[in-house]
Amino acid sequence: MKLIVCFLYLMMSFLPSVFYAQCNAVDVPYIENFGQTAAGTIPACTSTQQITPHVWKVSSAGVLTISNNYETANSWFYTQGVNLEAGKTYTLALDYKRTASPQSFKVAYGTSPVDTSMTNMIQTFSSVTNSSAMPVSFAITPSATGVYYFGFNLTTEYVGMFAGVLLIDNIAVSQSTLSTLEVQPSKILGIYPNPVKNHLYIKGSGKKTEAEIMNEAGQKVLSVNGVLSEIDISGLVKGVYFLVMKNEAGIRFSEKFIKE
Repeated sequence: MKLIVCFLYLMMSFLPSVFYAQCNAVDVPYIENFGQTAAGTIPACTSTQQITPHVWKVSSAGVLTISNNYETANSWFYTQGVNLEAGKTYTLALDYKRTASPQSFKVAYGTSPVDTSMTNMIQTFSSVTNSSAMPVSFAITPSATGVYYFGFNLTTEYVGMFAGVLLIDNIAVSQSTLSTLEVQPSKILGIYPNPVKNHLYIKGSGKKTEAEIMNEAGQKVLSVNGVLSEIDISGLVKGVYFLVMKNEAGIRFSEKFIKE
């Protein structure tokens, strides 16, 4: 009997680990800022899946973190289940940054808190280099009504004993109020290069304070705040987009560009 127990223990130690609490799904808006979560744990009703031994946990500063070390990462954090309706557009917002070396992660959603259900890809961040919090938001439109989980997957490749930390905060899912934008072609805004691969550079007169990138369907796929001269678009898929910026007078201008 002891041999059987030991054998089962050894077998389980090699399986990907999934930890989750059974909780009812919630309606939007869903907000998780990790401020009420004890350090070293994750919020109630959220879950993790450690395909590799990289651990998602909340830091003493109240931010979700995961360290990348020892091997190439493949570890997931999942939100609580959120009720979404077919055909409605929702916005997923979050802040992210890194410490030490660049990090890589992706965001997806699906009907179960497990990697095989994360079939709806939202965004891939191939190289996170910002060391201060970067706010972004994405528009999603589920094709079927149901309970959905949002997953965050660390995918950084192993480059040394300690490669750095990815930090995520202020996760929010809300019903989108996006509509067809009424913006005028810009006479004061310039962007280059166009087509562009990874970094879009901005020139023009006036102080720009907000930027949004919309796809051809009018859905917001990226947003950033601050006085901007460069935007990292490496995580966008190839296609046609519109950069919409607002200046200090509150006037919005747009420029069309192609992501290679």
